[in-house]
Order: sequence, then structure tokens, then C-alpha cells
Amino acid sequence: MRLMIYIASVLLLFQCKAVKWTAPTIDSEGLETRLYVDELDQIYTISASNTILKHDEKGEVRFEYSDNTLGAISVFDVSNPMQILAFHKDFQVVKIFDRTLTLNSKIDLNQLNLFEIKTVASANDNRIWIFDELNQELLKIDKGGKIQGRNNDLRLRLQENASPYQMIDFQNKVYLFDAKHGVLIFNAFGEYVNQRPFSHLGQFTYSQGKLFYLREGTLIAYDLRDGSEEVLLQLDSKGNKDAYYQVRDKLIYLEDDKIIIKSI
Repeated sequence: MRLMIYIASVLLLFQCKAVKWTAPTIDSEGLETRLYVDELDQIYTISASNTILKHDEKGEVRFEYSDNTLGAISVFDVSNPMQILAFHKDFQVVKIFDRTLTLNSKIDLNQLNLFEIKTVASANDNRIWIFDELNQELLKIDKGGKIQGRNNDLRLRLQENASPYQMIDFQNKVYLFDAKHGVLIFNAFGEYVNQRPFSHLGQFTYSQGKLFYLREGTLIAYDLRDGSEEVLLQLDSKGNKDAYYQVRDKLIYLEDDKIIIKSI
């Protein structure tokens, strides 16, 4: 599917000219260029061939990394701009990059006797969170692949299995998003605290403590701290539903292979 966003209704809300530049070409049928924004407003794109590009605020490509030997990148975590994670779920491999997209280390989770891992996340202490679905444990490992701590079987609290599809570390809490259980919240030690309803079952983007997603053509911001929602803008629902970011006074999204930045 081509990334097409028709935003005629949104243009009426903006008074300044948008900044636009070309993102990587879509080069694999059925796969799209993906967009990510870190807390420093730095923009990353990943092409269907797993080429990662890091752009500055003017859209210039500053750094590039490409490796198509491990299959698709299923998780790309830029919440810590100094430690960027890429997880290849098909091969159970975690890659750790520095801010220049230089590969610092590679961890094969199979060698740690961790199997069928679906999601990982960067921890605030430069370690890595992993949810072991087989044993229903939230684990933390270091850059060398050594397990730093284990926690109790989550089934003892939920009375059934959890299957989180995304995980975020924010302000000394870890948030696991599960289609059945909503948001599962853990403390900085990986201990289960509580859960919170979360009605959005589709994909979302994340930046600086907020999730962004569309609901019936309306762009919603969800605050991780208290679970509140804020209506940001009315958008055309034909657009790419997985690639909107609102960073301070800017809206960043994809339109037909291009990254668009609008002031709001």
C-alpha cells in the first residue's frame, strides 16, 4: 500500500508552509517506509529493505545503516537517542546502535535460552527489557546479553497468559500493551504494579511519554502517566494510521514517501 495522506481539512488549520523531503523509496511489495521520532526531535526512517536512515531537523540524511540478512525489523526503539534498539523477531536478535547508527553489539536471545520473544524495549539504565512469553516473565538484560534480574510469573497475578505486542520504559515505569489486558504497568525493578484499560487495539507511535493514533479520522494523544486522551486534530482517515507524531509545536507524518513537518 502506498503511503497516501490527503489532508485538505488539516491544511485549513495551519498557516505556515510545510517542510517536505523524500524518504527512502518503498522497494518491497506490501511493505511501507516507517517513521520514528526521538526525544531530541531527530527523525528516523526504515525502508522495506531494512535500511535505517537518521535525518536532522532539515531533512538531511546524517547517518545510515543497512542489513537485510536477519529479516524485518519488528521493533525499533529510539526512546533513548544514545542507545537505539532494533529487534529482528524472526531471528530473535537484538541490535544496539549508538547515536550515529554504528552497531555496538548484537545479542542472540536464543543463546540465552529465551525463545519466541515478541517485543523488547530500551530501559532507562541503558539495559534492555524483554518479555519472556513462554515463562510469563519481564526480564532485564545488559548489553552483553547477561540477564540482570527475573520476576515472578505474571500468571500468578493475571490468572492467564499475557501476550504484549509493544513495551515502553518511561519515568521509572514499564508499560506493556496487550490486546486482552490493556496496559500492564511494572515498576523500575520489573515488578507488576497494576493494569489499565486501553481501548485502542491498532498500532500507534510513541514519543516523549505520549502515544499517537487515529480514531475515526481524529488524531489522539494518549498520556502514559495518567491514561488520559487529548484530541489533537481531525485528519483524513485514508492516511497512514501508523505514522503521526506531535512534537511540541510540530506535526510530523508521512505522505507519499515524504516526511512532512507542519507547525501547529
